[in-house]
Amino acid sequence: STPELRVEILRDQASSLGVDASDIENALLLAYGGGQVAEIDAPFDQYDIIVELLPSFREKTRDLSTLWVRSRLTPK
Repeated sequence: STPELRVEILRDQASSLGVDASDIENALLLAYGGGQVAEIDAPFDQYDIIVELLPSFREKTRDLSTLWVRSRLTPK
C-alpha cells in the first residue's frame, strides 16, 4: 500500500503569521504531487515549468519541515 500522512493545518496560527491555509495546501500539493507553475514563451516554442520535490526530500515525515510558505506580511 501507499504510505499516507495526515496533515492538520493550524489555520488560526497560520493566519496570525500572515499565511493562508490555501497557500499551505498548494505548497504541499506542488511539493509532493508536482505541477505546472509557469510557462516560458520562446520565439518558436513554449516550455512548461514544473516543480516537485526530489524523492530524497520526501521520504521521511521530518522532510515536511523543509517546506516554506511565504507570509503576506514578509516583503518580497
